[in-house]
Amino acid sequence: MRGSQRIAMILAACALFAAYAQVNDSATVRWKKAMADNDEYIHAILSADRNVLENTKVLLHNLESKKVLYNTMALYHTDEMGRSLHSSEQYLTLLEKATDIVIDEIYVRYLKGLHSHYTNAIAQLSGIQAELKKGVPEKSVITMKATVIYAEMKKAEAEQLNMHGKMGLKEPEEPAQNK
Repeated sequence: MRGSQRIAMILAACALFAAYAQVNDSATVRWKKAMADNDEYIHAILSADRNVLENTKVLLHNLESKKVLYNTMALYHTDEMGRSLHSSEQYLTLLEKATDIVIDEIYVRYLKGLHSHYTNAIAQLSGIQAELKKGVPEKSVITMKATVIYAEMKKAEAEQLNMHGKMGLKEPEEPAQNK
């Protein structure tokens, strides 16, 4: 291959790369715009996930500090966890529908990751609820399952905050009168 042919090949490769980068950049811009236009879903998902975390944290605290597990309180927290997980899934579905034109590898991984965390958390929550229906629930079983839920939801929260950073979204601020 002659020098001029090499240069022509290199230039062609650079042109292809530039075209790919331009298409990829425009897809990223479309993706970020679509996400910013639907940030209410993103904030609602994070809020619901944090509610799951808070109720799981209280349930775990009660399991560690109480000799007797009060089913009424445990049921309250697991019901709240279930409602919030259901809300997270609903908001995620709405986000997917609102942004269905966006095909981006990072976005697809984000959605699959959240679905996976929710599926795992719901499975563990079902186990806790079944355990609570027993006459005397086994605290160690509930603790183990609640710990898994907490870990899954912490991962979901971290992935969401990472995505917020990539999209340039900020978390909602305190209302002006509360600052």
